[in-house]
Amino acid sequence: MTAKNRRLNAGYSRSSNFENLEDELKIWITETRNSGACVSGKLIQTKALEMSVRHGVNDRFKASQGWLRNFLRRNNLVLRRITSKGRSLPQNSIETINQFISKCADETSGVNKDEIYSMDETTIYLDSPSNYTYETRGANRINAKTAGCEKTRLSLAFGASAKGSKLPLVILIPRKRPLKDFEPPSNVIVVYKKSATFDATTVKNGFVQRSLLPTIMRKGQRKPRLYLDSATCHKKAELTSYLADLTS
Repeated sequence: MTAKNRRLNAGYSRSSNFENLEDELKIWITETRNSGACVSGKLIQTKALEMSVRHGVNDRFKASQGWLRNFLRRNNLVLRRITSKGRSLPQNSIETINQFISKCADETSGVNKDEIYSMDETTIYLDSPSNYTYETRGANRINAKTAGCEKTRLSLAFGASAKGSKLPLVILIPRKRPLKDFEPPSNVIVVYKKSATFDATTVKNGFVQRSLLPTIMRKGQRKPRLYLDSATCHKKAELTSYLADLTS
């Protein structure tokens, strides 16, 4: 055994004086992780102290850092970086999806697909460096050069009809003054705003007035429909009232 391994294993005990408690604790950790919840070292110590009362060893069990380190080793538990996050769909998700599809089919029955529009926003960052890189083994510091724009972002609004025709793209640039000597393509609309976040005003003035309405007028459409998701800005009275007036 190398000196490094001896240091790592210093104070490590293969046996435990609280086997029943640790057996129950390991089952709890397994069940908790199977449910998708995270388990931290502090949470393990807190849970162990709760169990120690039930096992009648709370007078001598302290859930110390040394005990935690040995418990983790005995049970082959290691700290890992989360690789995926999410939550399970509700049990009635299939039924809800089918109801939504049926409702959409009923509402759009007999309507020209080219007059059914939808729009959604997304964000892109100008510089998105990776969290990992290949490097020579043993390097003490892993540097990565960037353009210094990790926090600078653009917001975009994509719109299209149910038939597949695309609306002009709306790009929201976070600056007060227009870019000098910049002329966007004919199918791109640039909106300058202090923050790169769509709100009701930006959706109305940027997307509806400059992207959607010109397309509707050019095609001579009389009863177009615009479907938006339940984002907070989409439910603001400023936008909903404006859209209601357009369709009345």
